Amino acid sequence: MLAKEKLKDYLVAAALIDNKKCIVKLGPEGLTIKTASAGENLSIPFEKIRDIRTSGLLLKKIVIVTNGNSAPIEMRMNNWKTFGSAIKLALSTFRGSRGIQISNHRNRAGVQKPPDPTPITPQTAGSSVPQAATAKTKISPKAPYKGTWPNGQDYEQSFQSLKVSMHPSVGNPDKWEVLRNPRNKTWYVQASGNYGAVYKIKAEDGRLYAIKCFTRNSQNLGERYLRLDSYLSNFGGRDWPLIGFRYFQDGIRVRRDPGYYFPIVKMDWIEGYTLNKFIASNLDDGPRIERIARKIVESVDWIQRAGIAHGDLSGDNIIVSESGKVFFVDYDGMFIPEFKGLDAYEIGHAGFQHPLRGKKHFGTSLDNFSALVIYFSLTAIAKNPELWDKFNDDDPDCLILRKKDFLNLKGSIAFNEATRGRSRRLKQLGNLLIQAVQQDPMWDGSSPGNLLSI
Repeated sequence: MLAKEKLKDYLVAAALIDNKKCIVKLGPEGLTIKTASAGENLSIPFEKIRDIRTSGLLLKKIVIVTNGNSAPIEMRMNNWKTFGSAIKLALSTFRGSRGIQISNHRNRAGVQKPPDPTPITPQTAGSSVPQAATAKTKISPKAPYKGTWPNGQDYEQSFQSLKVSMHPSVGNPDKWEVLRNPRNKTWYVQASGNYGAVYKIKAEDGRLYAIKCFTRNSQNLGERYLRLDSYLSNFGGRDWPLIGFRYFQDGIRVRRDPGYYFPIVKMDWIEGYTLNKFIASNLDDGPRIERIARKIVESVDWIQRAGIAHGDLSGDNIIVSESGKVFFVDYDGMFIPEFKGLDAYEIGHAGFQHPLRGKKHFGTSLDNFSALVIYFSLTAIAKNPELWDKFNDDDPDCLILRKKDFLNLKGSIAFNEATRGRSRRLKQLGNLLIQAVQQDPMWDGSSPGNLLSI
C-alpha cells in the first residue's frame, strides 16, 4: 500500500479519448485529463468514479464510469493494464478499502457486460451494496385504510378533476393535463394490472409522467415502497434499466371518501413498446430481436449485481424504446437487500416463472429463471418467426411457453419446435431450461452471467 505522499504524480500516460490525443495523470485526488491540442483539462476525483472496466478484444480501452448521467469515458492506451491497476491501488489507499477492481467483463462472444452500478462514495466504499441496504431508513408509514380500496372507476372519476383530487405535495396538479388512452379516447387509464392502474399526465414543463394508483392494499404496501424509493435512489445512469420514481403516501382521493388520500407512485413516462408488442412488430428482423434478448439479460445482470431482483419480468413489464433501450416497470414484486428474510408479495406471471416458485422464493437470484425463459424464447423466435403466431396466440402473459410446458418440457410441442434447427446457442439454452425446471426456482446455474457466456 502506497502512502498518500508517494502517490503524487504517481503515473502519467498518453491516451486517445474520442480519437483525440490526451495526457492522463493519476494524482493524489484523482485523474486529470489534458487534451494535447486544445489544452483543456478534465478532473475526475476518486469519489466521482463509480466503475472501471476494460473493453475491446484487440484495441484495449479503460472505461471510466462516473456518478450521474454522463457518458462513460473511454481511454485507449498501450499500458492499460498497468494504469488500471494503479487506479485501483490509489482508490484503495484513499478509501481505506478495496476500492474499485479492474475487471474485463467480456463473455465468449466478446460482448461487454454492464458495469457494476453500485455507486462508490466515501460512506459506502468497500461494501458490495450501497449504504441504504444496511442502514435502515426511518420509515413512518401512515395508518392502513380500513375500508374497501378504490377500483378503476373510482380513479377514473378522480382524474377528471385532479386539482381537487390530487394531493398538492405531488406537484402542481392544477397545471397538469391528463392524457386519454389512445386506443379508447373515452378512458384515461393507460394500463391496469394485479395491484393497480396507470395513468399518463403531462406536467406544466412538458414532461410526461406515469401515475400508478393502487386498487388493493398489498402487505405492507407503504413501507415497502418507501424503502424501494430510498434504495433505488442510489442508482441511475444512461443505461440503468429501472425508472426513477417517487412514492407518495398521500397521493389521490376518490369521491366516495374524500377525507382519505390513497398512495400513488409517480415516475417518468417511457415511450416504447411492451416486449410482446416489440416482438410482434419485429418478426422480420431476427437480429434485432436477438440484440434485445441479450440486452434484457444484461439488464438483469446489472440490477442483480446491485442486489436487486425485479420479481415479475414479463411481456407487459419490459419496455423497449425506439432506440433499443430496455426498461423494467412495475415494482410491486421487487426484492432489495432490506427485504431479505421476508416473503415475496406476489409470484409473477406463470408464463415467465419457475413452476415451483412460491412466496418463500425471494432473493437476488429471483429473475434467473425468467431471464432464461426470455432469452430462450426470443432466440427461438428470431430463428423461426412462425413460432410467435403459432404459440403466443396474442397472449400478453407469456411468450411461446406456458406453465404447462415448463412442467413437461420434453413433451411440450412448443419447446420441441423451438429447439429444432442448427443453432448451437438455442440448443444450449434449451438444455439449460430442461435443467432449470428440475432445480430450485432461484438456481444460480441459470444466472444472467452464465446465459451471457453461451
